Amino acid sequence: IPAIFASSILLFPASVAQWFGSADSSDWLQDLAVAIGPGQPLNIILFTGFIVFFCFFYTALMFNPSEVADNLKRSGAFVPGIRPGQQTANYIDGVLTRLTIFGSAYIALVCLLPQFLVVMFNVPLLSGRNIDAHRGRGGNGLHGAGPESLDVAPVRRCDEESKPKQYRLSGPGALGLGREK
Repeated sequence: IPAIFASSILLFPASVAQWFGSADSSDWLQDLAVAIGPGQPLNIILFTGFIVFFCFFYTALMFNPSEVADNLKRSGAFVPGIRPGQQTANYIDGVLTRLTIFGSAYIALVCLLPQFLVVMFNVPLLSGRNIDAHRGRGGNGLHGAGPESLDVAPVRRCDEESKPKQYRLSGPGALGLGREK
């Protein structure tokens, strides 16, 4: 989600510049679109900043450490060495902040990897005629490859075989024998 929001914000000026064409009053908008275009230093800085911001923003919206601490306290659970209540909430918030820092750094690196490859090593990932041939191979595509690689047939087969099966032990059709209606 943070990478999608960040790229949408960065692509907005270029989209508006294309809509309004080459009017004299939109020169500043076209200059801005060029300055924050892919591969530009300002783009890399803003993209990283937006990703980190949206990681923290999304985490703050979705996860409330005080609520988790209250739920732990109500259920009689606790974090060893930490008092239930506000101290648990503070501890969870600290752990969540550290996790979000590392998570946002990971997302930023994975999303910026294609830009670094193009700028530093002149790899033609998303430039010119190759844009259609390489669609979807950006940083978000790399980020999504991990979970997709886990969803393979052997994993599904193991899951299906580990589930308990229910058989009828008596009567017609018991254990697959007999007539079916």
